[in-house]
Amino acid sequence: MYSLNYEDFIEERKARSDQTSKYDKLKKFEASFTLQTPNADLPELEKNEDLKEKRLRWEESLIKDIYLYEAVRVLEDLAQPQNKTNKLAQIKK
Repeated sequence: MYSLNYEDFIEERKARSDQTSKYDKLKKFEASFTLQTPNADLPELEKNEDLKEKRLRWEESLIKDIYLYEAVRVLEDLAQPQNKTNKLAQIKK
């Protein structure tokens, strides 16, 4: 719903614009990890330029995927050995 009053309409539009502008930095997000093509795929990529270009575009989109970045960070946390003082729960004997 939009106000028919021009001034109110302009104020609402500016408020929405201000609200959405705080998410602009997500468009520029790039993960800090690198992707590596499996060795089994390399011969096929060398033969087919279209497939190589498609793979590069796919990897670029993965680098900008914030959900993938967070999933990798969670897996890294799970893979690290926990020390005894860092346990969430301990069994009492």
